[in-house]
Amino acid sequence: GEIKKEIELEKAKNRDWESITQDSTSIYIGDFGNNMGGREDLCIYKIKKKSITKKKEQKIEAKRINFTYALQERFIHFNHNTSFDCEAMLEFNGSLYIFSKDWKKFTTTVYKIPKKKGDYELHPLDTFNVNGLITGADISPNKKYLALIGYKDYKNFIWLFSDFSDDNFFKGNSQYYKLNKISMAQTEGICFYDNNLLLVSCERTKSHNQQVFSFDISEITNGAH
Repeated sequence: GEIKKEIELEKAKNRDWESITQDSTSIYIGDFGNNMGGREDLCIYKIKKKSITKKKEQKIEAKRINFTYALQERFIHFNHNTSFDCEAMLEFNGSLYIFSKDWKKFTTTVYKIPKKKGDYELHPLDTFNVNGLITGADISPNKKYLALIGYKDYKNFIWLFSDFSDDNFFKGNSQYYKLNKISMAQTEGICFYDNNLLLVSCERTKSHNQQVFSFDISEITNGAH
């Protein structure tokens, strides 16, 4: 693919960028990867779309949305032994939502974050037993489906939530799908191409090249997969 444009974020540093999402006016980049559990500088960078010009190379001011977890009391580094890691974020009804990658309990906790620059203390909205590590999240354009991608022992899965009200994502129906044909692929991202088609990306590993897979959830929900 040809690089169309390169945008440098001013006053921003890539500690561990893990997710990206957008609304009609802004783009949000989640710098909240925290495998060791000891970070105290978690944030989301916000850039205005109207600031992006036609120049192939440019710099844009990024505003910081800083946050901490209200329940996190210790910031000692323990690799892959924390409940406060995160790789998944989406925008929904005027707010940002992140979904934790819980190395200890194999659950995911959802947190709600304002989209304005500031410092916030996050309290859990809800927790769901996904039996794995969540690495990506997205919501369908019609707001009817929430999809989470993850893995456990590098066996990949999708959780699909539907029939929820407001942001009570885990209170509706939930469906679990094993992605057996791409076992050992390190799935990292998921997004809705439209209301039915899901795209799943994976990193390059010894067993798989970096690539994107597609899944039609209309076929999945009808039992074809």
